[in-house]
Amino acid sequence: MSISKEKILEAIRKTAQENSGRPLGEVKFQKEAGFEPNQFQVPYSDEFISEKIIGLIRKLKKFPTTRERIVERNIDSDFPSHGTFRRLRTQEKIATMIL
Repeated sequence: MSISKEKILEAIRKTAQENSGRPLGEVKFQKEAGFEPNQFQVPYSDEFISEKIIGLIRKLKKFPTTRERIVERNIDSDFPSHGTFRRLRTQEKIATMIL
């Protein structure tokens, strides 16, 4: 049983509509279905991370713990994720970045 190319493209368009406009599948099929390929996430700049940490320090009146950063991310979706800070490895490196 073979499925036509048009049926596949139709399925990609349908799933994209159900997925907030983001198509699923391989890039070449996304393009044929009329979508731009999904973009990779770019890392936050050091300046952005510093601004966010400084804002949290002002809010808490102390240097935030890992848990406090995770809680802040749950409250503020613009706050960098735990993975962003894990990339920096230590609290000391984070503190050095903002000085």
